[in-house]
Amino acid sequence: MATFVLIHGAWHGPWCFDACKASLQARGHTVIVPELPADDASAGLDRYARVVTDATGAADVPRHRRSGTSNWADPEVARQTFYGDCSETVALEAVARLRPQASRPELEPWPQRRLPEVPSAYVLCTRDAAIPPDFQRVMARDRLGIEPIEFAAGHSPFLSSPEQLADVLTAQAARTTPSQSPV
Repeated sequence: MATFVLIHGAWHGPWCFDACKASLQARGHTVIVPELPADDASAGLDRYARVVTDATGAADVPRHRRSGTSNWADPEVARQTFYGDCSETVALEAVARLRPQASRPELEPWPQRRLPEVPSAYVLCTRDAAIPPDFQRVMARDRLGIEPIEFAAGHSPFLSSPEQLADVLTAQAARTTPSQSPV
């Protein structure tokens, strides 16, 4: 079985992966979901990296690139942007849990010259209203050097389609050798 390290993005916390984590664990996988200090204005990339490496015991884990630097002033815009294909109940609960996002990690340059050599996958959400899919394809190819896995979902498939996302992640893990975990 594989070990998955799920790292939340801006304004979120580990809670956003609860359903997907449960699905992966039910399949026998190990799931680590560290909580980034998103609302701590003094926390920079070094602290984010330390939180992840402390949680995983890994020497080096890449971060999820964020684009936000503040709190969402308009809950309806947040709902449409992040949770457009979630049920109304899930979307409203998620919007209520969004938290402020400090800007320091976004303003610091990436401290490494190259990305760590760990198995990586990029799940591109084709109905994403937060990050245009065409831009995601460029990021996956140019920055990560990989072809994205296209998934018919909005920005938050871990909430809208957790079982299907677990299927995608499990299939990706099966393509790697045991020595290549985590995914």
